[in-house]
Amino acid sequence: MTNPKEYEEGYMSFSKNLGELMNPYPRGSSKHLQFDRGWSQGLRQASAAEVIRLEQERDAILADEEKHRLESLKSKTEAYKNRRE
Repeated sequence: MTNPKEYEEGYMSFSKNLGELMNPYPRGSSKHLQFDRGWSQGLRQASAAEVIRLEQERDAILADEEKHRLESLKSKTEAYKNRRE
């Protein structure tokens, strides 16, 4: 038996989205359920080492995004201070 397209998308999404569940289908729909089933299967089949690697990779991306956000906020604050002087 072949799995539905949404199941396969969910399965591939586990690694592609660094273990973060990002289901594009409307909650409560059969497509949403199939996507979740596939994602869960991806999680079950991932080794503990892979899950840890994905978590570390995701944390590094989030830390980098936060660093850029803070740098942008700092430069905007400096520009505002300079205009007021």
